[in-house]
Amino acid sequence: MKSHIKSKNEVALKNQRSKSIAIACILFFLVAVFFLTTVIRIGSNITDRIL
Repeated sequence: MKSHIKSKNEVALKNQRSKSIAIACILFFLVAVFFLTTVIRIGSNITDRIL
């Protein structure tokens, strides 16, 4: 019985870990998109000033 309970906890931990990894990936993706958009905006502003 103890080993069965342990395996249940291990499965729960794996699910929690995969969820946290997915959340981290989504957050990283959002930050990357935000960073890219700001870089593109700044770049377009600089080119507008030069031209």
